Amino acid sequence: MTKSGIDDYLEGQYNVVAGRSDFEQVLEDWTERSLVYRSRCEGFSQHRYGKRENEVIDLFPAQEKNMPIMMYLHGGYWQRGDRALYGFLAEPFNESGVNVAIVGYPFSPSVSMWDIIDSIKTATLWLWRNARENGMDPDQVILVGHSAGGHLATIMQTLNWTAFEPAMSGNPFKAVVSVSGLYWLKPLCSTTLNENLNLDKQVAERLSPTEMEPMGNVPVVLVVGGAEGREFLEQANRLEKAWNQYNVPIIRREESGADHFDVVYRIADRKSELFILIAQLAS
Repeated sequence: MTKSGIDDYLEGQYNVVAGRSDFEQVLEDWTERSLVYRSRCEGFSQHRYGKRENEVIDLFPAQEKNMPIMMYLHGGYWQRGDRALYGFLAEPFNESGVNVAIVGYPFSPSVSMWDIIDSIKTATLWLWRNARENGMDPDQVILVGHSAGGHLATIMQTLNWTAFEPAMSGNPFKAVVSVSGLYWLKPLCSTTLNENLNLDKQVAERLSPTEMEPMGNVPVVLVVGGAEGREFLEQANRLEKAWNQYNVPIIRREESGADHFDVVYRIADRKSELFILIAQLAS
């Protein structure tokens, strides 16, 4: 532990951007590919679901009507990112008959993490209420999240949805896929990532899906890259152990040779087992 309270081991494990020397090139590639697909996706539209900054959903429709929806939550440690980076993920799913909804949300420190969770809840309700008029099936939604988005995705599994929307019959998701997700947040308190989050260990524990009770028993897929740090594997291990007592169907998957950013490419790779799994769960 350094004098500043930063744990060097945890910093090295969780500061994934620092460990990727070509990170800026990765962002440029995602940006360009997403721009290209948005420009030629027939029926692409943007919808504001709330009043906070970034509370916008990008909808990429499949050509057939009343098809399933993949709702995607991006990463960025709840403090950075841009939904516009991830439009390229939609192309192979659209071609496979799956609609894609990429969700933007506000960031810390402008809002609290509780506010971000509320944003994702509001986005989910908006999508459920508006899917049909956009030609999509609200009863076939699969939720996919990466990194911090994986944390938010699993939190959505702990909510009592009928309390927010009485017309909703239980869980709005038919499956949840969390890729390189974060489920036990205490370790982040000892990293520079906490400078904007301002978490103490008590709040970090309350925000951890490992300490929450899941609602329902839809499949939860926990994906970790084989080239990621041990802490991301431990994150998945903790959630699996915590949620096994509630009989949640947990599916584990390791993406061989993939680091924290390679796994995002795998989501969009039609030939990857991860893409095939998500497409099968959605259909």
